[in-house]
Amino acid sequence: VAQLNTNVSPTAWDIDLELRNFALKEANEWLKRKLPLTFTSGKLDLFAEARSLPNGFEGYVKPFLKNADIVAEGESFGSLKQFGIEVTVATANLILRTSREKTMATKILFASENGEFKVNSAKAISEAFKNGFGDPLPGGLDNEISLSKENMESKPEVRK
Repeated sequence: VAQLNTNVSPTAWDIDLELRNFALKEANEWLKRKLPLTFTSGKLDLFAEARSLPNGFEGYVKPFLKNADIVAEGESFGSLKQFGIEVTVATANLILRTSREKTMATKILFASENGEFKVNSAKAISEAFKNGFGDPLPGGLDNEISLSKENMESKPEVRK
């Protein structure tokens, strides 16, 4: 679902996205090209909201991995990136195996202003651990990000 107002400059927009029950094994070919990861099982639900700002955009993504088994391929990169991937996979598998619901979920806040993209990774990690160990993150959209009424009711701009 999206809203768009092309009568203002810059164009104002708002988007809400839901993806439910995506079979993670279907992403393996793409993942192998980008990261040394594969899924042997599991489903993905994904919820996201984003909106434009005068000099950028902001939003969040909430991925929910359900009954997933993630395997780090034995490729050897010998780099910080490879170490990060292996630690992330091990942590994800730990959370998935110890969680009562067998679900790993988090909320990833992001924003871009004047061309600088930022992700709140500390909050994302914190939310993943909270979700995995007793404080489940609610599924679905949070309905907290939308365009202001002012952005949607603006009159066409007169351009010279």
